[in-house]
Amino acid sequence: MRKIQIDLELIVEIVQEQTPLSEHYLDVEKNRIIEIPYSVFEAIEEEYYDELNTREMELVDVAKEIYDGSSRYIKLPRLSNADYINVLLDISSNLDESDSLRDVLIDAASGNHVMKKVRYLIKNVPGFYDLWSKHLSRYVREKIQAWARSLDIEFFEL
Repeated sequence: MRKIQIDLELIVEIVQEQTPLSEHYLDVEKNRIIEIPYSVFEAIEEEYYDELNTREMELVDVAKEIYDGSSRYIKLPRLSNADYINVLLDISSNLDESDSLRDVLIDAASGNHVMKKVRYLIKNVPGFYDLWSKHLSRYVREKIQAWARSLDIEFFEL
């Protein structure tokens, strides 16, 4: 098992807050997380770098290594719609059956646009943000730990 000295909570936070504009990678040699915007990968594919800014140009060499399949960099998992549904269902299963929020969460977990529904609940249901944050953090932590085990990686704190 490969031991990597890194802050697990940092990885949890990054996975929770990922945007659709970039990917995050674990550098297993330097024990750090690197964010690579998709624009850098697109520049590599097209071999056209004129539109990259200075920060993006600094990431080109690392992105080329990733693009070429280097085992040094491991892509962090992303949260899917199914993950958000699981979190909503987890919250609802911890509520009393008589709690009206339980039915609202089960309804929100069905159908499309789950994150849009979650944002609505955060905005309109007092206390839901704290409930959501707590359950999401726990869920993501468990997902990251399972992901690490599947790669034969063990994290230990700084």
